[in-house]
Amino acid sequence: MMTERDRISREAAVEELKFILGHPLSRRFFWRLLTEHLLIDVTSFPQNAGVYALCGKQQVGKEILRAARVIDLNQVQKAEREYYELQERLQNADAKDKEDTI
Repeated sequence: MMTERDRISREAAVEELKFILGHPLSRRFFWRLLTEHLLIDVTSFPQNAGVYALCGKQQVGKEILRAARVIDLNQVQKAEREYYELQERLQNADAKDKEDTI
């Protein structure tokens, strides 16, 4: 059974994620956090003692992503698209910078 405290906490979390997913810059930040810091796209880690920490980070990222998808799948997909559009712009800028130095 959900307590009143749990209900309030859950409602706040949903409200916060809706806010984050509702704005272009925060959507892009959200996706950067998931991919670059919480490693949701990594399929394997090196076999050493640090693997447990990496798996833990990834699990946190996947839980956040799962919750966000339940709240608003379209905005999560938009976040991913916007993030990768920025990555493409950065790659193009890198290529141009490299070209300018030659």
